[in-house]
Amino acid sequence: MKFSFDIKSNAIDSFDEALAKYEQGQAGDTKSFKFAITHLAHCIELVLKML
Repeated sequence: MKFSFDIKSNAIDSFDEALAKYEQGQAGDTKSFKFAITHLAHCIELVLKML
């Protein structure tokens, strides 16, 4: 079985996860904010790699 990852879809997934964690933080789970930042940083890194 061969796996392949598309950098663009991976960046979008990281952004979606960042938004989900941000919403969890807004709902009261303050630990989720650090994960939102981590996922957003990963998204930005992948976008910059696409350039």
